[in-house]
Amino acid sequence: MAQILHPGASLGPGKNFLPAVERARRADEFPLPRPPAQFDAQNPLSSMTINDIEGRLRDLCHGANPRLLLGLAELNDQEPQSWIRLAHFLILRANELHREAGRLRRLYTLATDRPFLALAFFVGVFAVLVVASITVPDDYCGGHFKPDIQRLDKTIKRHLHGQPLVHDIVVRYVTDHVDTKSPERALVMSFHGPPGVGKSYVGGMIAESLFLDGLNSPCVRLSIATKHYPHHDSDIIKGYKDKLHRLIPEAIRSCPRTLFIFDETDKMPEGLIDAIKPYVQGDPVDGQNFNKAMFLFLSNTAAGTITDKFMELRKGGTDRKNFRIKQFENIVKQSADTADGTDKKMGMWHAALLKHSLVHVVPFLPLELKEVEMCIRDVMLDLGREAELTKEMWDKISDEISFLEKDGVKYSENGCRDVRSKTLLHLGN
Repeated sequence: MAQILHPGASLGPGKNFLPAVERARRADEFPLPRPPAQFDAQNPLSSMTINDIEGRLRDLCHGANPRLLLGLAELNDQEPQSWIRLAHFLILRANELHREAGRLRRLYTLATDRPFLALAFFVGVFAVLVVASITVPDDYCGGHFKPDIQRLDKTIKRHLHGQPLVHDIVVRYVTDHVDTKSPERALVMSFHGPPGVGKSYVGGMIAESLFLDGLNSPCVRLSIATKHYPHHDSDIIKGYKDKLHRLIPEAIRSCPRTLFIFDETDKMPEGLIDAIKPYVQGDPVDGQNFNKAMFLFLSNTAAGTITDKFMELRKGGTDRKNFRIKQFENIVKQSADTADGTDKKMGMWHAALLKHSLVHVVPFLPLELKEVEMCIRDVMLDLGREAELTKEMWDKISDEISFLEKDGVKYSENGCRDVRSKTLLHLGN
């Protein structure tokens, strides 16, 4: 986009403003309309006094619509019309204009002396009046929330290997939640499976597809149990809970569509995850609505039962592409009632949500040799050395990966977690 009218531009009479408008007129991408041969003095806008204009701008910025600035910024990115840029410029400068009315009067005088500038000025003011009724949705999130479900769909298909169930579940539920203006409750997904199979990877993909700056967005809050909640003393746990009760409402006030990612939830202090309960049940908390938020819980919980079921199906000749979510969803819920669930700090509340279908279970499957080789290919592509990848190299790198075998089915012990380091080691980097 051509950066022509910007908040730092001078409003001195004819010094910088007129060249800026002229450059806008010449811009190929967003050309301003050329002025008519003679300015129409009967235009109703021409009857507005300078005080009318100044007062209207001041009201817009300080009264009727406090979100107008953000609304114009959004339109500035999406609507290819030069008058939007001009209106955006005028609004951003309104605070200075109402403090220095003399400068605005000089600009007005200049505009009346030059037909083209007069047209541009009045079109800009007209644009301000038109967009005055704009209401920016609550989930605008300061411009950070930019959902691109198509990108999520393509990224998972292209870069996540051996997880057909994950693609179907995640894309469907994220799409439904984002497209619903007033969800009944927050979106809660619980990722289960062995290490190195893509749980954190998918969490990052979701963040990248929904927010500018992805995981670095202020609307994405990532908590890792061993890093952020390392202590298990009861007094310290109470402090952790208090921190969550402050962090979650503050984040939602800034962005109702905030994405919370809790990694290694199986390593969280016992009972800590229960502190999140009030925010995902669908009811307001202290008058605040949390239903547009998204919560991801990532853990190795139920990895053993998922692996056993995977082996059973593979031994029976079923390809992973033909697995059904119900085959794994039920065993994850069952494990929530056993020592595999509660004794590994899943949390009684988390277990109850799983049991009563208040959390969407997302099972991640073990990876076989075929999927590991696809991960090797991705690393080589990322390094720009795909031309060096041969069958011999694939075999050598695969030999460096630890595989386990059960019931005649061979799978990677740590998924694709070690693939990059082993590939770099083989390449001598």
